[in-house]
Amino acid sequence: MTNTSDLCPLRRKLAHYENEYGFKMLQQRTDIEQRTLRHILYNTRGKYNHVTLDILYEFFHLDKDEWYQENRRKWIKPTESILGAIFRAKRMEKGWTPEQVAKMIKMSDRAIKRIEAGETLP
Repeated sequence: MTNTSDLCPLRRKLAHYENEYGFKMLQQRTDIEQRTLRHILYNTRGKYNHVTLDILYEFFHLDKDEWYQENRRKWIKPTESILGAIFRAKRMEKGWTPEQVAKMIKMSDRAIKRIEAGETLP
């Protein structure tokens, strides 16, 4: 069992949810793998998309706090493209996911991620 007194609100909610219902149910409801949920709960680095934080904060109805901002920046791969960096910064400033931007401009989310990573130009 995890000591929840020193956890951020998201990790506290995850610990409670795991104890009450288990991560299998949370996986079914959010489509986030159980190992990813454990990585977040125990604050370890795993291979997962940063959009996961957005999904969990929305699921638990949490305000995006300092822990969210710090970890979202930490988990985003740095870009070597100035255009990609500007594009990503503006997207994040608006609070949009790559998937939302892709839908708005009728591109694939993979294309948006490639632009942000500096792998291609628009």
